[in-house]
Amino acid sequence: MENNPNSSIFDFNLDEESRSHLAAIAQWTNINAIAGLASAAITITFFIVTLIRLSNYGGNLFSGLIVVWPFISLVVSLVLNITLLNASSSIKKGIEGSSQAHFETGITKLATYFKIVGIITIIAIVFVAFVMLAGILAGRGTGF
Repeated sequence: MENNPNSSIFDFNLDEESRSHLAAIAQWTNINAIAGLASAAITITFFIVTLIRLSNYGGNLFSGLIVVWPFISLVVSLVLNITLLNASSSIKKGIEGSSQAHFETGITKLATYFKIVGIITIIAIVFVAFVMLAGILAGRGTGF
């Protein structure tokens, strides 16, 4: 990439090496998104099989967290992987067609993906910390 102090950050030229690296990023984000969507499809299948088996044992199909948690997880997974797939497609179109608009859209969607993943990671870390704290306090209260 050329450095020109008089140009805007969005007005830049890519050399072949930079195009190659960005094309590789687009390819791997595409593979990651497809793998995530396939994983979501497998999760749905196992969820349905589990619900059917539970109903055979007399359990209620729609009780509590058995339905809510997998549904929330599925929605988050679909949103993340579709965002990643769209980012990959836009980056690839931007590189192949030298389209600044497509490239910018792809980078924006990729940034959105990482923001969502970061927020989910922080929530998970806080949740695990609270569970560990509760376990330590519960163990300490029993004299363990």
